[in-house]
Amino acid sequence: MTRGSGGTLTQLIVRYLAQSPEKGALPVLFAATAAIPPGAFTGPSTRCTCVAAPS
Repeated sequence: MTRGSGGTLTQLIVRYLAQSPEKGALPVLFAATAAIPPGAFTGPSTRCTCVAAPS
């Protein structure tokens, strides 16, 4: 395996964990516009809080 080659394993990991910039901005937009209590967590609710719709 060569460094920086973007191997199959790396591509699978990125596909599983990464998200588009639009989806990445959803937790911030949700926190800024939703009626939530101060100090509440707003972020992804699945996959170890890495990728998902905010809750």
